[in-house]
Amino acid sequence: MGQIEEAKELYWAKGPKDVWLDAPVMEYIRTSRIAAGTPRHERDRIMRRSRVYAFVNGELQRKLPNGMACVALKGQRQAALK
Repeated sequence: MGQIEEAKELYWAKGPKDVWLDAPVMEYIRTSRIAAGTPRHERDRIMRRSRVYAFVNGELQRKLPNGMACVALKGQRQAALK
């Protein structure tokens, strides 16, 4: 396996940085369900990443370590603090 393939495998093992592009995580945040047949390591990743996200009044929000929440806009890592 070449360096590019290894980098891609490592990247997708963690998932994309933008949560909006991480389809399994978004599905879990919306429905609290993980697709049947999902490997255990992927289920663990989905659940771990989704812990800090929730839909509130139709907005995807991320809970920050200090307890505040920020709106997770598409294509941006963090947006306005609330």
